[in-house]
Amino acid sequence: MDASTLMRRLSLIEDRIDNLRDHINLIENNFIEKNKAVLKEIRELHEKNRELRNSMTELEEDISQMADKFNDFATKQQLKVLERYLYFLNPLDYVTKKEVKDLIKEQQKDLDTQELEEE
Repeated sequence: MDASTLMRRLSLIEDRIDNLRDHINLIENNFIEKNKAVLKEIRELHEKNRELRNSMTELEEDISQMADKFNDFATKQQLKVLERYLYFLNPLDYVTKKEVKDLIKEQQKDLDTQELEEE
């Protein structure tokens, strides 16, 4: 092997090393970009997770308030008792003040008419 062959081989090896360095730099840059993208996505997921937790807390509070209000509603038993009272009292049989006054006036007219007839 002569010196020129060794120099060509050495030059080829240096070119390969330079290509490998470029390739490694490219891989490192891609890795850094991917790492930044993954970190950004993780931050976004953490934010969404925080928002979901807040929404769940609000929903739990709303459900709790609704449950408290449901306790104020009448039970079936209470409604049946009320229904029985309404059945016994039957408010449709009651008269209004105006109807009573009209009945009294009508009775007075009838009495006046009877008195006139008797005379």
